[in-house]
Amino acid sequence: MLSLAKALVGFAILAANLKASSGASIDSLTSCLNALPGTVELYTSGSSQYEEYRDGERVRLERYPAVIFFAANVEQVQGAVKCASTTGYNVVPRSGGHSYENLGSLDGQLLLDISTLNNVTVDAASSTATVGAGIRLGNLYVALDNFGFTFTGGVCPSVGLGGHMGAGGFGFLARKWGLIADNVLSATVVDTSGNLLLVNSTSHPDLFWAIRGGGGGSYAIVVEVLLRVFPEPPVNTIVVASWDNYTVGKDAIARFQAFAPTTTENLASQILLGFGSITFLGRYLGPQSELETLLQQSGLLSVGNATVTYQNCTSLGAQAALWDSQASCQNLDALTTPTRLAATNRENAKAKSEYVTTLLPDAALQALVDRASAIPNNFGFIELAAHGGFLDTVPSNATAFPHRKGTLMLIQYVIFFDLGTIEPMNSTRYGWINDTEKALAPYVSGAHYQGYADLDVDPQTYFAGNWERLKIVKGNYDPVGLFSNPQTPGAELVPSAGQGAPTGPNGTTTTTKSGQPSAAHQNVPTGWTLSFAATLLVAVLTFAFAR
Repeated sequence: MLSLAKALVGFAILAANLKASSGASIDSLTSCLNALPGTVELYTSGSSQYEEYRDGERVRLERYPAVIFFAANVEQVQGAVKCASTTGYNVVPRSGGHSYENLGSLDGQLLLDISTLNNVTVDAASSTATVGAGIRLGNLYVALDNFGFTFTGGVCPSVGLGGHMGAGGFGFLARKWGLIADNVLSATVVDTSGNLLLVNSTSHPDLFWAIRGGGGGSYAIVVEVLLRVFPEPPVNTIVVASWDNYTVGKDAIARFQAFAPTTTENLASQILLGFGSITFLGRYLGPQSELETLLQQSGLLSVGNATVTYQNCTSLGAQAALWDSQASCQNLDALTTPTRLAATNRENAKAKSEYVTTLLPDAALQALVDRASAIPNNFGFIELAAHGGFLDTVPSNATAFPHRKGTLMLIQYVIFFDLGTIEPMNSTRYGWINDTEKALAPYVSGAHYQGYADLDVDPQTYFAGNWERLKIVKGNYDPVGLFSNPQTPGAELVPSAGQGAPTGPNGTTTTTKSGQPSAAHQNVPTGWTLSFAATLLVAVLTFAFAR
């Protein structure tokens, strides 16, 4: 009988390995996907389209998904989830592909791209819009402008709505009206069984809570949201102040932090140190004369010899000015973004973030200036964005996004690398961003923004006191880890990116942009596969020893 048990255990291990292997299971997955109703678009390793779409916009980490599937509609999203779950693959949804750590594409998994789900229907009477979760923010601003509305999204026009909402969704109107997460009234999601669920404050309320700021693509796949929208502000003033060196950096940041987080919620602003200069950028929902008075009272523009310009813009023009490198209200084309981003749209960068909850002391201000002065080849920046306003009025557990009352600023550090290269981990550029993080660590809260994904940090620091509740929601709605990435609450079910010595598309070892081995391209078991193997192993052992 013991020999039988050993044989059955061997069979279970073999079955698990077969389940995870690249051959038959990929064929099973693609066959299932190809059988879905409608026009099916999928790509596997070896095709030019696969190379074009296997990575998102940020490519520091190269990814090799088993299959790339572009869902044409919600029904295909449902079908793709069912296909993945029955053939042993995790599902990685991608709306915009904007993650700094390329978490919208993972090795050996089904990449489910929902960028085609970009519908917009506006109900002016209720100030709401029904929006496909795959739409890019710039295109949504333009679509809503046709009806005289706007929303509280971020600045970058190529970010996808689904991922932005999963991170919380911070933007220049957040101090006035809140995050994206605060303005989602309900959502339609696809669960691990491929079923459609309507989630809101009364239907699956825990899941509704989690998808708003608890991490994108981690609990269910959001395919559509009912979004609160706002009449476009009739008067918008954009201000840009710049200093052509870092000499006045300490004084400028000191005045910014004392003023920007506590001023009227009608003013949103940030200050950026990078490219050899300091830039203050603000959007005021009111006339230039009022803004000039506010800035005069702050003392910010009296520091050094600032070059200051003002523009009076439409609401859509103001959004364009916040993104356009020349801060032009007229360049509305800057907001229109292709549904799919090609390889030419990509950038190679590493980002880190910190939340500030107490005023930075003089030593921290000096550290910021010193680190800005040390940016290698001026190929990076440090940005401080003011919080406060409406964000202070929302409890930290109202949504899964916890960084509310008492948060003064969000700092972002970014270093760029050359496209098409693998930056060595011991390079000067990596050294700069790591040393910058260390230099500021004594003065910041230790909390981070999930929208600036960073695989170096403990993901609990994104969610603070909401972490344990998120793990419970994950366990209730996705106990096998079908929707998971290395920073998902409860992601112990899936292998972490950067571990192992995997094989690539042609049997070679694959390497990430960080110079570290990536997760297995096709031969590491997914969370679902591991669950299958464990279940099978228990079953055969029970059978063997019960006889």
